[in-house]
Amino acid sequence: ESLVHAGIRSDGPWPALEAAALQAFGRFPGGSAVQFCRALQAADRLEEVGELLPALVVHAKEDLGSLTLEQGVALLRLWPSLPEPIRNLDVGVPRRLASSISDNLSCVRAWRMSPEQLIEAFAWLSCDGVVGSTKAGSSLARSVLRFFPRVVEASPPSVGIAVLLDLAQAQDDIAWALVRESLQESAVSRAAISKQLLELSVATQSPCSRTAFIAGALGLDDPSIRDWLGRHLSSPVDKTLADLANLAWCCATLQLYVSSVLPCAQRAAASLPSPSPETSSNEPATPSTVSSSLLRLAWAILVADGDRRMVQDFVRAASEVGHFADEKSAAVDRRLVQQLCRHAGVEAPASIASTCEGDTDERRAAAIRALRAALGRLGVDFAEVPDTEAASLQALSPCEAPAAWLPRQRLVIDALGATDGLASGAPSGGAVLRRKAWEVAGWTVLSVGPEAMPRTSLAQERPVSSLDALTAHAAALLASARPAVFAHLPSAPSAAATSASAAA
Repeated sequence: ESLVHAGIRSDGPWPALEAAALQAFGRFPGGSAVQFCRALQAADRLEEVGELLPALVVHAKEDLGSLTLEQGVALLRLWPSLPEPIRNLDVGVPRRLASSISDNLSCVRAWRMSPEQLIEAFAWLSCDGVVGSTKAGSSLARSVLRFFPRVVEASPPSVGIAVLLDLAQAQDDIAWALVRESLQESAVSRAAISKQLLELSVATQSPCSRTAFIAGALGLDDPSIRDWLGRHLSSPVDKTLADLANLAWCCATLQLYVSSVLPCAQRAAASLPSPSPETSSNEPATPSTVSSSLLRLAWAILVADGDRRMVQDFVRAASEVGHFADEKSAAVDRRLVQQLCRHAGVEAPASIASTCEGDTDERRAAAIRALRAALGRLGVDFAEVPDTEAASLQALSPCEAPAAWLPRQRLVIDALGATDGLASGAPSGGAVLRRKAWEVAGWTVLSVGPEAMPRTSLAQERPVSSLDALTAHAAALLASARPAVFAHLPSAPSAAATSASAAA
């Protein structure tokens, strides 16, 4: 580690050190083997150490029980970077690691851990592809997120704001959804995180663009965030492209001050086709940050029902910058680009269009299954795949697909997942945009939020809802939308239907 910190990454003393380690690794505790592997990774030597790396990995995996929380998470983060032959020595290591760390975080003594001990776990949570790489990953993520407000509050301001930013720009779709879900599940957590975000922004002198991005990405529509947005929108202080873009995007996604989106966009449009080289008062511009600002503006205009020509102007300017969103962009940015593709005819890289081949929002996927089961219990005919007329409404991906289509009644039943809802439970700008597209095409949309869904996850405050209650809720929605067709539906399923469903 000292060599890495000193910037010595070429051969130099490394071969002799590696040879000595190969002779002595049997005396290393498992944690030291993990540290050595991480040092090799930092020095870009994972592919060059011959017999040493597999020996260290085998030694570490045989001593998993002795690893500290930080060491266990470090090995979990390191694992995807190891050469495939080494990973194939024991493909069950990530699952066992995730389960072991989750168990440790669930015990009483975990609450005595310092924020520094948990920071590594939050860094893991924001890494691309880690949560979805193991079946135990989601369970571990939920265990980590129980400590979210405590870690942010107890850390130094610069660390706390970094944790918030890392989670807001998480590359992993599942991690991003789980972070939002944790805030939706607990009013205490979302109020605490909203308060901490505003306090840390002042303490670290963060630009308003960063604060607005974090609030929007995490779905924080707490009254304190609403007041903060109002103050900054009315402030006479000059705003940079990033400030205007993230304020407009935050308003659109949180559905707060939506009328301010177009004035912000018009002020930003005055700088086109050459956007200001400055993105914030203390953050230098890069093609990536400028492109992200322009794409967020385009999406915000779309949500606010603005001029489609202005949408295309901002998208064109983002393309000319030379960097479009890609598979390594934040999950929230990939999702808005997917919606630009779907609703504004934007042509995006294939890597973006294919990143949502399956629904990565676990809550939404479960809600869709539950709604279809409820409709089945009611004996309502529905289609999972749209007919020819409706097919164009589902051209992009399952991320935009509703739970059910009822073509004869021109009804769409939509299930709101964690990334569709805000911390308060209200629909996000993305969900509103999706709903508008169906309504413009002549469909009546019935939305079912998470509060009506059967709960099987680690909900902290939301009351448990059964499938019976969801079935009754679906019957009431259908009867309200089409009384002539569905008024006969029972408010609760019959005993026979319940038995038949259980047997199935």
